[in-house]
Amino acid sequence: IDTSTGVLNGTPSNDDVGIHHVNVSVTDGNGGWDHTSFLLRVGNINDPPILFEGICSPASGTTVTNFTFSVFYEDRDGDEPVNISLVLDGHWCAMKNNGSLPIDYQLGMGYFSTLKLSKGVHRYHFYASDGNANVRFPSDGDLSTSHIRYSPSNGSDNDTDNDTIMETDSDNDGYNDTYENESGSDPYDPRSTPLDWDGDGVPNEEDAYPKDASRWEEESNLVYYILLLLGVVVIVTLLIILCYSRIKVGKVQEQGGRREIYSYIRENPGEHYRAIRRKLGFSRGTLSHHLRKLEAAGMIKSRRVSYYKLFYPAGSESRKPPLTPGQKKIIGIIKRSPGLTTREIAQRVGKKPRTIRYHIADLADRDIVRSERWDNDSVWVVSEAGE
Repeated sequence: IDTSTGVLNGTPSNDDVGIHHVNVSVTDGNGGWDHTSFLLRVGNINDPPILFEGICSPASGTTVTNFTFSVFYEDRDGDEPVNISLVLDGHWCAMKNNGSLPIDYQLGMGYFSTLKLSKGVHRYHFYASDGNANVRFPSDGDLSTSHIRYSPSNGSDNDTDNDTIMETDSDNDGYNDTYENESGSDPYDPRSTPLDWDGDGVPNEEDAYPKDASRWEEESNLVYYILLLLGVVVIVTLLIILCYSRIKVGKVQEQGGRREIYSYIRENPGEHYRAIRRKLGFSRGTLSHHLRKLEAAGMIKSRRVSYYKLFYPAGSESRKPPLTPGQKKIIGIIKRSPGLTTREIAQRVGKKPRTIRYHIADLADRDIVRSERWDNDSVWVVSEAGE
């Protein structure tokens, strides 16, 4: 223990896993002392397995030579490997342990796989997993064999599936070792036979993984494209329904607004544009659009009076609307004071001259008032019909 800090540092090993009774005592050198004790629990964590001494023996040979690939597996936790394989030229081959040695994974166990190889140079590495961690040997890259020579005494290369591995059947169950490795069965156990991966009811070499992988990939791609096409169809259908709904709602709203404008003109024939817009609250563009549509459909008619455009239901444009209170007031002022100008009438009514011109023009069109020239001024008097 560091006397200056009172700290004890250390990293436990696998041998330290468990509960330990720790006693600590202290003395000051003058006869004074004290002590305490506590329990220290050291937990176990998984240590990844280790592969070492991976080799191929013999170092050279021909296509009829039995090559043994071997590697040692060690696990400090004593975990049994769930998978230990030789990966030869990209092909996975199962390995078995040396049954003549006691099983002790902490000290290390040897695994091997014996194969015949086709001619050429072959690359390989070893792979293992304890179910929690994976490891390979070498950690990077691959090992390689010497150049395997062709043996004329063999009669043929006998590499039926062109995977660079000679076809052997270690357990004599009718399936070669390469096929059993690739289809998930044990090439050294005659009770372990390949699975029917392609679902045709017959476990045969068509089930082996890399041979059938392209077909599985094609079928997977086909399913993917079918699902993708169905997804596109669903999305397009939803967009069409959404757009149709919006168009339908838009048409209903448009027709509703047009119906409101037409009803107002029927109840107020001769109303001008600004009054309709002010009363119904439509924007200029919307009101102009609906008025054009109604007039094009022959449902309303319009005519311009002075500065104003008046709107009538079709067939009623010749029927004059009743006089407004403002127009009646103008007639009363002209009767009491004939010969007033438009500006003088506006001053007495309290309206702008432009508004008075509109109403007087309508009254003149009805032949209720008429314009006369008095002292070079245009004045208004009530006509005989207005009396």
